[in-house]
Amino acid sequence: MGIKIKPPNPSRLDLCPFKFRRLRGDLIECYKLLTGKEKVDYRQYFQLAMTTLLRGHSPKLYHGKSRLKIRLNFFSQRIVSHCNDLPDSVVTSSTKELF
Repeated sequence: MGIKIKPPNPSRLDLCPFKFRRLRGDLIECYKLLTGKEKVDYRQYFQLAMTTLLRGHSPKLYHGKSRLKIRLNFFSQRIVSHCNDLPDSVVTSSTKELF
């Protein structure tokens, strides 16, 4: 016989939906990888786009094609379009807090 604790209802905690929290965390992690704040080589996850005919900020990520639909859920695939859509002031920020 133990005491059963009921977990709080997320709507009462005023939390953002999970997909927004995951996207925010993914964008912060991508920023840390690309700026060298993590001790991991970003080339393990991303390729920079080699063309100069792109709009917006210069460090655009290459969005490769994937054969399998499940691969679209991988970190390196799901974050590319969101990173490429960020404005230049956000991408070139010097600190994570400004990002």
